[in-house]
Amino acid sequence: MTAISEKSDSVARKLLEKTPGLLCMRNNLEETALFRSVRYGNKEMFHIFARKISRYEEENQKLFLQRTDKTTILHIAILSKNFELALEIAEKFEKLVYERDADGMTGLQLLSCNPGAFQRDDELGFFNSGWYT
Repeated sequence: MTAISEKSDSVARKLLEKTPGLLCMRNNLEETALFRSVRYGNKEMFHIFARKISRYEEENQKLFLQRTDKTTILHIAILSKNFELALEIAEKFEKLVYERDADGMTGLQLLSCNPGAFQRDDELGFFNSGWYT
């Protein structure tokens, strides 16, 4: 798996060198490549894209960090249960901690609405045994 991951990283770096505009492109959900890397918990790709984005002025970074519906990469990390990545995002892009989505929710408020985020795996007991899927 590591070889595949390293190859993907290498391909991503080469693509961004040759066509840096790809970093700005959005899909039909208004998500940039950075959003997609966060949604799917791909830390390696997140780090590659975040390094590129950090070279931009703070105001210009918003294009990469927030969709037009106000959802940020921090919201996406929390919604997709990539909590470790969410912590990295909060530390790297501190301003996102205070950003609210279209429903007026910050990332921390979203997290607090997810009781499963605070439950240990061993607390699931019977449900963790395969009966509950």
